[in-house]
Amino acid sequence: MGAGYAITEKQSRALDTALADLLALSEAESVFMSDHGGNLIASCSAEQENDALIQTVAALAAGAFNATRELAALVKEPEFHAIYHQGTNRNIFIQSLPSDFIILIVFGEATPVGLVKLYVERTGREIEALIRDIGRNSSSSAGGPRVTFELRDGNDMFDR
Repeated sequence: MGAGYAITEKQSRALDTALADLLALSEAESVFMSDHGGNLIASCSAEQENDALIQTVAALAAGAFNATRELAALVKEPEFHAIYHQGTNRNIFIQSLPSDFIILIVFGEATPVGLVKLYVERTGREIEALIRDIGRNSSSSAGGPRVTFELRDGNDMFDR
């Protein structure tokens, strides 16, 4: 069972702004944030994206990252923090955050992966600060209207 969070409208806007800034600075096509269970938390795209497509990408990225965790264990590495998929026209970079969230960014072949990594690292630190703030506010009643959601790690997905 994951931790429950209560997020204010202001915090939600700050998260959306962080992802929009990442999208613009890294010259990306799309940016997604999910938990390791594949639950989409936020997204930003240069083009209008289909909601089902966004959910599917978030779920598949979480699955890929969870498989990568197992690969790390097999080679006696505590964890791999990032995955890079290089395609002909598009690339995907996935970065795990210390709070167990994932940032996924889709970008074209003209965008250097180093640029993407640089801005994902910066945005990751910004999001971590927001997550800590959300965690603190979840235990208090101040801060305005909230939307409550529960994050699950996905480990019990197939348990009956």
